[in-house]
Amino acid sequence: LALTDAIKRSRMATITALEPGALCLRIDPQQFDFETSAQLEDLSQVIGQVRAMDAIQFGIGIRHLGYNLFVLGPPGTGRHTIVHQVLEEQAKQEPDAPDWCYVSNFEQAHKPRVLRLPAGLGVTLRDDMQQLMDDLRSAIPAAFESDEYRARRQEIEEELKERHEKAFDELRKRAEEHSVALIRTPTGMSFAPTRKGEVMSSDDFHKLPEQEQQRVEAAVTSLQERLEAVIHQLPQWKRESLRRARELDREVTKAAVGHLIDELRKKYAAHSQVLAYLEAVEQSVIDNADDFRHQEEGQEMTFLGIPVSRAAGSATALRRYKVNVLVDHGGAQGAPVVYENNQSLQNLVGRIEHLAQMGALLTDFTLIKPGALHHANGGYLILDAHKL
Repeated sequence: LALTDAIKRSRMATITALEPGALCLRIDPQQFDFETSAQLEDLSQVIGQVRAMDAIQFGIGIRHLGYNLFVLGPPGTGRHTIVHQVLEEQAKQEPDAPDWCYVSNFEQAHKPRVLRLPAGLGVTLRDDMQQLMDDLRSAIPAAFESDEYRARRQEIEEELKERHEKAFDELRKRAEEHSVALIRTPTGMSFAPTRKGEVMSSDDFHKLPEQEQQRVEAAVTSLQERLEAVIHQLPQWKRESLRRARELDREVTKAAVGHLIDELRKKYAAHSQVLAYLEAVEQSVIDNADDFRHQEEGQEMTFLGIPVSRAAGSATALRRYKVNVLVDHGGAQGAPVVYENNQSLQNLVGRIEHLAQMGALLTDFTLIKPGALHHANGGYLILDAHKL
């Protein structure tokens, strides 16, 4: 007790009473070069969280797959703000994230192709493809309505017609040499004996000498074989004419499409993926030139086997040439930082939408929508682990 009393007395002896004015710290405002604190930059450091900040910096510095950063702490301590702030600063120092686009796979429509493009180029390609389709809607019909195309198409048809006429003329002349006529009947072509250029009746024919009848019958048999050979060749000649017409159509379409595609090839010469896509587009347009030509009124078109109107069918057919910009990073700087609060499956991994068409639900690559994982690709995704 004596010792305790001595300590108390020693402490009381060292305490000095203060005047009221000494209880307030006064700072001379003349030492500052700003009017208000609003003119100052925000603090970039977090006060009192040195170990936490070191751990965050260490975590985001691990550049390997399979590593994630988990931040724990009681509510109200600024976890989200701190992490978002640090990631934003880190993301500014990293390369710009690319754009991601879906385009049609013309060989396998159910397996669309993906294009990885520099930031901002996805939207540019989408707009260029839309302009290309608008140009082709005018260029291709104009090419098929030109006098040159009509003349060449008529030439093919005339050659087929002349080939038919020549074959039958030769057969007709050979028949006349044997006093036989080539006549057309409701059931087809046939031969009949003639006398002085007139077709003989059955009774008159049987009045001829037996030797003459045999000669005519032998001639008719030979001519019939020749006629069958000619008739057998007709479909082949028709197919050849159609093949030449298709080649002409492809040639005309390629001429109309080529210079428009070449302009885009020059623009995207540094991007091999786009060049390969443009090559496939050109081939598809040539193969499907009718989609760009004016359809006849009342002509029925189908999509996936379902009848649709001419206008709807044309629009649907041209959807294959659209570019679905899944993720656009145009105007962004650095890597993306995405915070997803509503962590549903669709919000994370995206979704595929459908269109109602004649009572059926249809979809294609243009209806693929992105999720948070797509938007954060190449950067950082912030999630609430407990909600996830």
